[in-house]
Amino acid sequence: MKFKKLKTLLAVAIAGAAVSSASAKTLVVGNDPTQCKDAQYPTINSAVVAAQPGDTVKVCPGTYTELVVVNKPLEIVGARKGNAAAKGRQQNMDKESIVVNTGQGAFDVIASDVRIAGFTVLGNQLAASYPNAGINVRAGSNRIIESNIFWKNGLGIYVNSGLQQGLDVERNAFIDNKFVPNPNGIPSGGVFAVSTQTNDSQFSNNYFSGGDPDEFCLNIDGSDGGLIISGNQAEDDGSFLVIGGTTGARVEHNTVLRPGGSAFFAFGNNKGLVIAHNSVENGLFNGVRFILAFGSTLPNADAVIADNHVTGCAVNGMRLDSAVRATVENNQLDNNKANGILLEKADSNHLVSNRTFSNGVNGIRAETQSSNNTIEKNDMRDNVSFDADDETAGSGTALTANFWVKNHGGTQNRPGLLDH
Repeated sequence: MKFKKLKTLLAVAIAGAAVSSASAKTLVVGNDPTQCKDAQYPTINSAVVAAQPGDTVKVCPGTYTELVVVNKPLEIVGARKGNAAAKGRQQNMDKESIVVNTGQGAFDVIASDVRIAGFTVLGNQLAASYPNAGINVRAGSNRIIESNIFWKNGLGIYVNSGLQQGLDVERNAFIDNKFVPNPNGIPSGGVFAVSTQTNDSQFSNNYFSGGDPDEFCLNIDGSDGGLIISGNQAEDDGSFLVIGGTTGARVEHNTVLRPGGSAFFAFGNNKGLVIAHNSVENGLFNGVRFILAFGSTLPNADAVIADNHVTGCAVNGMRLDSAVRATVENNQLDNNKANGILLEKADSNHLVSNRTFSNGVNGIRAETQSSNNTIEKNDMRDNVSFDADDETAGSGTALTANFWVKNHGGTQNRPGLLDH
């Protein structure tokens, strides 16, 4: 959701409260006269209490140690400008609006129709309280969180249980959000949205770096539709995306460098998940991983995995476990330590026009419990063990349980898988 739409929604909220949109005011917050000569309020909370629905709270540069409770439709705007947050670039700290999270959070968003933009949210990684998130987002609708830096929180954003409709997280930087130490494996990372339905929402053009390599940039469990994850960049962090229980989610045009976990980890019950036009380099596990995990009982079904480039991962380019009816098309998977594509307990998938080059084991491998897959028009070259490897048995091609059609490569574990 974009800013103009939020302004319209704010106007509707104001009208519903019998307040004229013409009466909306800007309230100025500052705690340093040298930085903010026109300050009306010394704390952000005091301005929020005084504000009327639809007002803007403008926060001057300074450091504010408080948990801001946002319980009415407002815009709360800090001093950070434009797109700088999207790469984590710091301004001079004396020009930042810094809200300090001492363990309970910096912002607690209760109301719908809220925009928070332009802050550095500075946390305390040692805080014992969970979730220790920079921003807590409770059930509601039409929230925009943009152009902020989340730095050294346990979680950058924690999306609480309950329906989320229209959450836009855009052009933020999430840097070093993790618990230190974390002996109990408490979830930490960029955005954690579980036990909720995050509908008609987007996470776009954000930057992630320096989190726990065992954790995540985005962890999303539940969406009935309209979820878009696009244009993000992650480097030297954990898994970029952990996702389950979604319908029609689109994950496109993201760049993931040196992830500590599988870059895209789909843990079950995703329907029609699209993973397309993404790039993964030098991950410590798989580029794309489908599996049943975290209590999921239904496989990832009807996915489209297309036009991705996965290179240099320490395990597989793609490992599709318990995937059904997926279309895996026009991907390039090269120089991964194990297989380009591994099918494991995967049924009725269509692998077409993929390129698997110079992987450390096989180009495409079907494990023994994978069946009824159509593997067609793929180009497999210079893979160490076999370009094409099928370990199944059945009535398909070369007495396998799958159908190999017009594939090209050099080596195969049984004659008939390749048309040289």
